[in-house]
Amino acid sequence: MDMQRKISNVMCALVVSGGVGAVVVSAPVFAEKTPEQIKRLQLTAGLGDSQSQLALAEAYALGYGGLIASEEKAVEWLTQAALQGNTMAQYNLGDMYYFGFGVEKSATAAYEWYLAATAKRHPHAHYMLALLQAQGEMGPSDESLVRYWLKEGASYGDPSASYVLNQMGIDKLNRL
Repeated sequence: MDMQRKISNVMCALVVSGGVGAVVVSAPVFAEKTPEQIKRLQLTAGLGDSQSQLALAEAYALGYGGLIASEEKAVEWLTQAALQGNTMAQYNLGDMYYFGFGVEKSATAAYEWYLAATAKRHPHAHYMLALLQAQGEMGPSDESLVRYWLKEGASYGDPSASYVLNQMGIDKLNRL
């Protein structure tokens, strides 16, 4: 198996498993709420508060507070928050496009939202850009770009990026 395939396989396994040691990449913004609390949240989200929009997106995604779970509604609220520059919303919207939750799966849209989140140093967004690159989703796979995004993610504390960088180094040593 060539190096790019190994990198991609390790990275995909980490995404599916939730990362190294099941590290929680994004802690929930929103805990279970009452219908009254949801109404207040809808009001503040409607007034443009990006944290409320992010929390409401999570409530729709998980069906909290008496809301009917709707990935499509979650995407609508995430988009509003992301367009205001909310880093977590940008990252989560990247995930929605990467996995095709509530929207048509799109590596290009995922890339754009992850890239926006990296501008504000979201560690795992760097990792996801490396994964897209390793999978060849953004053109021919380029190990130097994969390594660049992984180093950036690791420098901001992403354990999955650090792990994959370590595995890449071990693989190169084994080929000597």
